[in-house]
Amino acid sequence: MNDRRKIKTTFLLQELRESKSIYNYIRTNHEIFSDGIFSEYLKTLILKYKISKSELVRQSGLSKSYAYAILNGSRRPPSRNRVILMAFAVTANFEETQNLLIYSEYTPLSPKHQRDAAIIFAIEQKLNTIQLSELLFDLDLDGLEE
Repeated sequence: MNDRRKIKTTFLLQELRESKSIYNYIRTNHEIFSDGIFSEYLKTLILKYKISKSELVRQSGLSKSYAYAILNGSRRPPSRNRVILMAFAVTANFEETQNLLIYSEYTPLSPKHQRDAAIIFAIEQKLNTIQLSELLFDLDLDGLEE
């Protein structure tokens, strides 16, 4: 297959179980691992929604140098809360926010958790980060600021 990222997880698990060498498995499947995918996807969203990098920095609360290191792929994604703030900064929709969380190796938002449900509601209602913070505060839930 040309694009190994589209291979089903069950197939990959079978391939891993049958592999005689973890090194060969990793070499063969390097493009499916999330390293670098987060920063590339975030850059795609920045372009799609025409958000400046400085606005991303301001909205997410990350330092400028850390944000730029994330964008160029030299640093791992920040905390789950900061990833959510970055999603709000680029005005990502629900699916895009879920992708950012998955690509940063965090748990996707779940409507079964009260705080996540409030965040999902805020995404669907197109609230900004300030409105989201107020909503979480009003519901007596932990905010996203660290």
